[in-house]
Amino acid sequence: MPKNCSECGNENRVYRNRTSGKLICCTCYRKSWLLSNKAKRNRYRKGNYEQTRRGALNKYRRWLPEELNKITAADRPTDRVLAHELGRSVLAIQIQRYRAKFARSLIST
Repeated sequence: MPKNCSECGNENRVYRNRTSGKLICCTCYRKSWLLSNKAKRNRYRKGNYEQTRRGALNKYRRWLPEELNKITAADRPTDRVLAHELGRSVLAIQIQRYRAKFARSLIST
């Protein structure tokens, strides 16, 4: 008998839900938990950004080409690690990565 998630069909890390008895994967369980607990989700998200915002020393400095290469590299570490390494917030890194990709797509067309 195949063990697939009843919601997405995923075969990896599938567990039986205690309350409903359905097979569910970790991703679907997390998504359903976050949707049902929006206040907690927002607190966790806010805490994630505030953790790295405190150490942001480069608030008004321009982004250097080396920093842009680090945040757009294929084998980059997580955004939280990059935030501590570069002294910028997670949100600033995500915004700058989007802007860098957008600018590259404009140049290539």
